[in-house]
Amino acid sequence: MIRQSGERCDGDDGSKISLRSYPQTAFAAHTTPRRGPQCEESDHYREVVATLNPKLRVIRGKCGLQWIAQKKERPTRWTSFAYCATKEGLLLRLPKGGYGCNPEAWAIIEALPAYFPKKDAGGESERASARPALQESLALGVVA
Repeated sequence: MIRQSGERCDGDDGSKISLRSYPQTAFAAHTTPRRGPQCEESDHYREVVATLNPKLRVIRGKCGLQWIAQKKERPTRWTSFAYCATKEGLLLRLPKGGYGCNPEAWAIIEALPAYFPKKDAGGESERASARPALQESLALGVVA
């Protein structure tokens, strides 16, 4: 049931509450999608790994957890269709053997590591940040 602005209804605890109306402009400002270089849907996104053809590309997700395969559905908007932390998973979602793709871009995809390189809070890969601790443990004889 849709209630009208200003109508009173029962709250969770049985008390009466009043519904407020919010200005349409404030709502629209918060729901308007961003199209800057930080937006994964943008043509100008900074973390593009490879543009395979005019309608297909692979990017690094802004969360730093995975590669994202995207297809272009509108003139200026990319839509994500696959989220992959492994190269094998990414290759399963792209054209087999790079069919219809730019050969240079496909070579970039084939050169990707087997797993997405995870980053820690400082921006360093987890493996690189764990190396000094491992070396210290080996020096102390803690790790066999």
